[in-house]
Amino acid sequence: MTRDVGTPTLAGLDGVAPRGGSSRTQKGLTLTNDAKDDATVSTVAFVVGGAALATGAVLWLTAPSGGVHVAPTVGRSFGGAVVGDTF
Repeated sequence: MTRDVGTPTLAGLDGVAPRGGSSRTQKGLTLTNDAKDDATVSTVAFVVGGAALATGAVLWLTAPSGGVHVAPTVGRSFGGAVVGDTF
C-alpha cells in the first residue's frame, strides 16, 4: 500500500469536526465518530511514513559505499546536479 505525503495531512484535516454541530444529535454523533476515524487514519499514516523514512535513512547511511559521485545536468529549461551512490 502506497500513499503520498499529503494523505495523512488531508485525513487529519477531514478529522476536524465542523463548527456549530451538536454532539447530542444523531448527526453530531456521526460527525464525531467520522472525525475520530479520520484522525486515526491520519495518525497511522504519519507513523508508517515516519517509520519508512527512518528505515530508508538507516539503510542508506549504513550501506557500504562504492563512492559518491556528482554529475552536472543541463537542459533547455533547467540546470542542476545529480548526486549518486553505488551499493
